[in-house]
Amino acid sequence: MARPRWSLDQEVAEYLRELEDGGRSPMTIQDYRWALNHLFNGLEDAKMTLNPRKVGKKEIEYLRDDYLTQCNRTRSNLIKILLGFLRWAGNTQIAKLRFSFGDTSPRNIRWLTDDEATTVRLNAVGLERIVTHCELDLGLRRCEVLRLKVNDFKDGRQPAIFIHGKGRDGGKFRQISWHPETASFLDEYLDMRNMEIKKARKKDPSVKIPNMLLIYERGGKLNAYQKTAVDNLLKDLGQRIGFEFSNHDLRRTCGRMMYRAGVTLEEIARIFGHADTRTTAHYIGLDLEDMDHAMAKYASYQKSFVVPQMVQNELSQEKSGQSGI
Repeated sequence: MARPRWSLDQEVAEYLRELEDGGRSPMTIQDYRWALNHLFNGLEDAKMTLNPRKVGKKEIEYLRDDYLTQCNRTRSNLIKILLGFLRWAGNTQIAKLRFSFGDTSPRNIRWLTDDEATTVRLNAVGLERIVTHCELDLGLRRCEVLRLKVNDFKDGRQPAIFIHGKGRDGGKFRQISWHPETASFLDEYLDMRNMEIKKARKKDPSVKIPNMLLIYERGGKLNAYQKTAVDNLLKDLGQRIGFEFSNHDLRRTCGRMMYRAGVTLEEIARIFGHADTRTTAHYIGLDLEDMDHAMAKYASYQKSFVVPQMVQNELSQEKSGQSGI
């Protein structure tokens, strides 16, 4: 390996270690490693500098305009990762530069219609029911569903769910209330979960029982479900009902339906674990239909005013110059 690339790889490794020590998740580290390797491969193939302190406008514009072929949003995200590394490495000129990427709004974001959401709820069976309830009715992320433990569901006078969300330093925690149907979905699933435990105990009476909510038996062992299994679960459901959707589609749909049901943005933000309502508004996709509704409400409010006829006459006289005659 050429010396410049070896030296670069050492710096990248050190940068990623610092990010990891700072609480970034393993998935984020993996994404950053891939992005930096991919971008520096592009510079190397173009015979451009690999010195992170010398990468400048020419190199960034080459990556943006010629090397990267993804959508604007993806190109922007990849180059932002690179710029973060360059600043960490001591590149002083890069902070003075600004790069445009055009429209970087998400292209593949979608929500289910109310009819589609109802179809999902009515046709979910088995494990699909608790997963779709958590995402479509409670607004949880896929990672949050997979992190749920049995004892995260607290019953009592004020039933609550303790959620291990995403974020730095192992993720943020929040607490939300039960949906009115949560008890029914949970009891139904726990019966299924107990059946998996019985199957495992028949093969191994001393089997260790995980505390994770979503588990399955295989070969006498109990295992926690992983994200691919949950993705495939929803894929199968989508094929049965005739339209595709993802875990995140269900979560976004939950927020959108909450808003249209009259739940405030502030309340949705707290339920979803968002730091501000701007994120929530963008996330649930307040669109022209919502704006039309807002304008109609405003117009109705305006029409509620009764303006005295005398005032209107006085104003018109003043404008026409006839006042005081």
